[in-house]
Amino acid sequence: MHDVKLSDGVVPRHVEPQVSVDPENSRSAAVARRSGFTYDKRVPEADGNPCDRYVRNLTADRVTTPRPR
Repeated sequence: MHDVKLSDGVVPRHVEPQVSVDPENSRSAAVARRSGFTYDKRVPEADGNPCDRYVRNLTADRVTTPRPR
């Protein structure tokens, strides 16, 4: 993995945020999809209940730094 220097520090070139959604909660899944996340796979949570994992691939050229206020 290569790093790129941004104004507020060094961030990985490839970032993959994840969202876990209850498989029976279609509204939460719809929010994840509208936000640019795609379904990855169903995984068990720590308590053994299943959850659907959604991921979104980001690259450094799409990561923006917040403007100072």
